[in-house]
Amino acid sequence: MNKQGMRPAVVAWSLYLMNLLLLPGVAFIGLLWCGYRHCRHEAFQVRRHLQCAVGLSLAAGVLLIIIPLVIVLGFGTGATVVMSLLVYIVTAHACCVLPGIVGLAKAMAMND
Repeated sequence: MNKQGMRPAVVAWSLYLMNLLLLPGVAFIGLLWCGYRHCRHEAFQVRRHLQCAVGLSLAAGVLLIIIPLVIVLGFGTGATVVMSLLVYIVTAHACCVLPGIVGLAKAMAMND
């Protein structure tokens, strides 16, 4: 595949990581736009990278926003709950960033 062929996959994984690390929300909208724009790309690998990046971004949103919100609404804001949530969010965030780094590395390796 030529060098420009895998560019949407690299952009998708970059937006995924930006969504987690730099600009949450704004990068997610960009990722959805990129996924919509390239959903019929001729290369299967590009489509698969886009699907994975969007799917993982949605899963990360559930893990980092929805679950802590349900826990706070269900159990309150006691010291034990806040401390447990802090440990959970840091761990879940790291577990969401690592697949993004691996996906970006794979997309960049296929770009050569």
